[in-house]
Amino acid sequence: MAYEKREWQPLESVVGLDQFQDEAGIFAMFPDNVRILYPAMGKLGEAGEYAEVVLPILLRTLSEAPPGPERDNLKQVVAAVFAAAQMCKKVEALKRPVREGKLALPPIQAPTPEETARLNSENGDSLWYDAVAALKNGQKLTTVIWKLVTKLRGRYDSKLLHAKGETLEERAKSCD
Repeated sequence: MAYEKREWQPLESVVGLDQFQDEAGIFAMFPDNVRILYPAMGKLGEAGEYAEVVLPILLRTLSEAPPGPERDNLKQVVAAVFAAAQMCKKVEALKRPVREGKLALPPIQAPTPEETARLNSENGDSLWYDAVAALKNGQKLTTVIWKLVTKLRGRYDSKLLHAKGETLEERAKSCD
């Protein structure tokens, strides 16, 4: 995909999930042979980053909780969330080599119709958690989407795909 200057629709026009999906698709630059794997890796990476924000809150709560069964239960939750966040970080570190084909993989099989249906169902479940997380953090999902679209458009317009400095051209070349 080559970089081309875009005229963006007003941010307020990105009100539906289909419109958001269309804009998000502009940034879906990864080879077709990892079309199932790469988004899964991305979702895990983002889940790990979310957990890394939650962990200090849990640790603060743990440090102030009085001894007893509730504190013991929270210790178990903290340990599990920490372990999951660490594993998600490992998956995130593998994303770029997978996308660039630097990590040799056999061809990833296409999902069966049943697996496709289950993936779509799980996507819905993930969206529910995203919506509830935004709600419980005092944000409307539309506001979360607008902030993300603003960030992505800024990266696109500056030709930087990622905060770490990867350009759109570099990403497009790595996906050829």
